[in-house]
Amino acid sequence: MQKLTAENLYRFTSISSDEFDPKKINIKDRDVIEFMQRFHPRAYQSLNFGLHLKRNQNHIFIMGEPGVGRIGMTKALLKQAAKQKPEPQDVVLVSDFSEANKTQYLYFKSGQGRDFKVAMETLITNLKTQLPIVFDGHAYQLRSQQLEEAMTEKQQAVLKPAFDLAEQLSIEIMQAENSFILSAIIEDKRYKMSELVQFDKETEEKYKDALEQVEDALNKALTHVPFLQHEFLDLGKKLNTDVANENIQPHIEKLKTEFASNQQISEYFDELQKSLVSKLHLFWDQSGEEVTTPNSQVSMDELLSEQQGLSVFEVNLLVDQKGLEHAPVIYEPNASMPKLVGYAINSASASATDTLTLA
Repeated sequence: MQKLTAENLYRFTSISSDEFDPKKINIKDRDVIEFMQRFHPRAYQSLNFGLHLKRNQNHIFIMGEPGVGRIGMTKALLKQAAKQKPEPQDVVLVSDFSEANKTQYLYFKSGQGRDFKVAMETLITNLKTQLPIVFDGHAYQLRSQQLEEAMTEKQQAVLKPAFDLAEQLSIEIMQAENSFILSAIIEDKRYKMSELVQFDKETEEKYKDALEQVEDALNKALTHVPFLQHEFLDLGKKLNTDVANENIQPHIEKLKTEFASNQQISEYFDELQKSLVSKLHLFWDQSGEEVTTPNSQVSMDELLSEQQGLSVFEVNLLVDQKGLEHAPVIYEPNASMPKLVGYAINSASASATDTLTLA
């Protein structure tokens, strides 16, 4: 038995620098990995093997005495393995406009989910400002007025035969708010049918027959008016749809250019445009005299109703990988089921029909 020298107490090692890529890991992680390769080779090999399994949903149990470098080695190898994995996608939950209260998932490149959410919020804000101005503007009012004038001309054309007949038979037609009043013109004076009894029998019969002919002609013409009114309403809806699409489509095309990386997202934007047009009343209050009146007073019920209606266009950002350059590594010292699989936060403003908030 002999006394050990200082040289015998320490063992110098030579670790090959070819076993790691210094560009991908920092000095601290590199030192940990080199240490584990040298002094805990079986632990290093086992962990490295587990991290490179192609099958998902694997569990690796790490055991050992405290202070031997378990956590440091695990973190270093996880970080190194994560850099070799592709960047995960962002996940958002949006409405599926094909069916009420139905949602769908959209997947974006890492970091785009948050940008998409902000872009959608900006779109709704811009449309709430832009559409009322458009529909209250001169161009739209002119096109709407042209429709009304065309409708009036068609109604007059339908009623013209009755008015021509009335003129031939000396009958005057006066149009009230919701009806027509017929009068016989005798010696430049107006007489209702009940007042014709004061004339001789021949005159009475003549004008009664004339009034009946004009009334029949009017009734026949008026049967066409409801069809004209429906046609006018359809043309008005088409005008609103065309004007809305003219102003919404540029926004949608811009969003497509920026975010439509696959067919599902592109189809979502198409359905979004249709839904925006169908919910035009949420952006343009047609009941008001002026839709661009500043500082208008809005009741709480109207505000809540508007928010519930617009909630279908909200974006729920479920997975946000913005700023991440590789696959995520999550270190949770106090693991629990809610922390591992997620949990729902009940919102006081959530309702049974607000599927995006409840998700």
